[in-house]
Amino acid sequence: MTLGALSVTENEEFRNGFHIERDGVQPVPYGDLAALRKTLEQHPRRFAALIVEPIQGEAGIIEAPAYYLRDAAALCRAHGTLIAVDEVQTGLGRTGQMFAFHGQDVEPDILTVAKALGGGLVPIGAVLAHERAYSRQFGLRHSSTFAGNALACRVGIASLELLQRNDQALIHEVSDNGAYLKRRLLALRNRYPDTVQTVTGRGYMLGLRLNLRRFHESAGLFGILAEQQLLIHLLTSYLLNTEHVRLSPSLTGHDVFRIEPPLTATRNDCDLLAEAMGRALDVLDSEDLVPLISTMLGVTLKSNGRKRAESRVATARQINVRPKSDPPEQAARFGFVVHLSDIRDLARFDSALDGFDDTQLRRLKSKLADYVDPFPIGEATVVTAQGVALHGDFVLIPYTPQELVEMPMDEAGTLILLGLVATAHDETKAIGLGGFSSILSHGGATLDGQHLPPITSGNAYTVSATGQAVVQAMHRLRRNLLTSTLAVVGASGQIGQAVALRLASSVGRLVLIGNDRDPQGTERRLRIVAQSIVSHLLAKDALIDNLENRPTQRADQGLAGKTCQLARRFGQQNDEAIVSELVRSGHLQFSSGMAGQLRMADVIVTATSDIVGFIKAAHLGRGAVVCDVSRPSNLDPAVSRRRKDVTVIQGGHVRVPGQPNFDVFAGVGDDVTLACVAETMLWAASDRRPPDPVLGITPQTVTELERLGQQHGFEIVLPD
Repeated sequence: MTLGALSVTENEEFRNGFHIERDGVQPVPYGDLAALRKTLEQHPRRFAALIVEPIQGEAGIIEAPAYYLRDAAALCRAHGTLIAVDEVQTGLGRTGQMFAFHGQDVEPDILTVAKALGGGLVPIGAVLAHERAYSRQFGLRHSSTFAGNALACRVGIASLELLQRNDQALIHEVSDNGAYLKRRLLALRNRYPDTVQTVTGRGYMLGLRLNLRRFHESAGLFGILAEQQLLIHLLTSYLLNTEHVRLSPSLTGHDVFRIEPPLTATRNDCDLLAEAMGRALDVLDSEDLVPLISTMLGVTLKSNGRKRAESRVATARQINVRPKSDPPEQAARFGFVVHLSDIRDLARFDSALDGFDDTQLRRLKSKLADYVDPFPIGEATVVTAQGVALHGDFVLIPYTPQELVEMPMDEAGTLILLGLVATAHDETKAIGLGGFSSILSHGGATLDGQHLPPITSGNAYTVSATGQAVVQAMHRLRRNLLTSTLAVVGASGQIGQAVALRLASSVGRLVLIGNDRDPQGTERRLRIVAQSIVSHLLAKDALIDNLENRPTQRADQGLAGKTCQLARRFGQQNDEAIVSELVRSGHLQFSSGMAGQLRMADVIVTATSDIVGFIKAAHLGRGAVVCDVSRPSNLDPAVSRRRKDVTVIQGGHVRVPGQPNFDVFAGVGDDVTLACVAETMLWAASDRRPPDPVLGITPQTVTELERLGQQHGFEIVLPD
């Protein structure tokens, strides 16, 4: 992992940022003599040395063809190039020989050794060089602080003496036991032909390569872990915690177990390892997630095995069915990014986790989340009332709102951007941001999406759906919205402000409620919101202009009527004076904090980014209608149980045609989704691009999406 070694490695994951420019370094395929010959012939006498491992360790215990080292050395000598053999891993008995190059009729010019040289006690490395690769100047100048450490060298000498004792008896045992262990592992390959691909190596340097790609299309979390190359690490944890066998996956061969027991391991140890590996492969082959994670969490739960996994797939809605189906021909593509709403979403996503409580699920997620990128959780197909076919891909950011809020902004932004990238296709017309992925990125405005399809926050159609839901709910209850008081909690936010604008012309009084953490700043922002509402009510395209066409409503009624009266008195351009008079007359109020304001409201809309249910039953007046737009909900769950007089509407629920069969991360019912998802669909069905997120929510966009929703057969859903 030092600068010199990382400068010659070909693995970009390790090399990037930790290497020097390497114009003189040329990679050649391992074991390919023809490629080596071509490289040397094209660049005569250019290369100082060929650096090579007899068996590649970190890459996955990869063996070169027989006599590759001999023939490679001959080619190098013919072109004036040295051969440097790296036996840091393979040397000193590991392969059943003192050095792995023994028996291949080759004499390296340079040989590197380490690891076993320290006998497992002290760190020590050494470089052995033939005189043709050595100079006195090199010996004098190439040194280090700890070179020639007396204790390390004494341990190294003792290790060499032990390895050579009794005519290298220990190394011969490694050779015999290693061959026996390899036969046991090959028997496992025959027993699990679909799961075990190859068994490679010799001595006590063996590799068992798994076919983990076969699990990429498995249901639930099991398939996700396989896709993200984490399944082998979970299996390693299972072997350690359940079978008490310590193995390590290859660092760069993500599907290979490196089986490298101590040289003193006995044949009985080999049997224990093979039997433990067999039981682990049983678990893997059955796709049983429970034993793989329960011991990691220190709990014991009953396995639900393959039958449980298959039953989930058989009954799953389309959004969670894998493998993905091909989208309908000519379907307009869209994508959507979601996140966990709470920790129980893990169990909703994968029924194998049903038996884990919330604390255990949080521990599981804390162990996995830092290693899991946003991942696809499914897809959905919709055919609108206009016959437009839409096909959407949904990607999950595996964090809850609280976790997203608490992490650094740049880290959250990176996760959101990764989610967008994961759902983007060449044909994708729009990508939507759900929940806090929209809030934290300001609807995508803060993201560098220049190479992505258009991004939409979903906020505009959420405003439209909320407005329609309030109007329809009041009509169903036979209550007059024009004589009612509307309170908007979170009115200084984008959605809250837009909802206030959307309903201002239809209500009698309006209460704007903001955050109480900064009372002065909140009051300043709410006054600006109030002025924008006045401007909207007096604009040509405001609904108040058509009051004379509504026989049931007089032009002097409600907030809109009062605003028009004041405009005639103060002049249409004097928003500040109009706002002050509306406040004095009680038609308009704003407050930093609820402070009893909600009890006076007939209708309440909540639209905040708070992550707790802070609105309690005692805050609400008798018979109040509450439209809760926030995710997570701002309403205490006890309200529905304790206040039967209160009507609760989950704002932004939209019924979509075409029987799409939504699941928990894409909707709230078979054909019901959230307005933010529906907005993404509508933009995909439209010939227009979504507006730039920087523009925020405009009344024009809200109106356009309302028209598109009606045109394509999208319906607002109210509780029964």
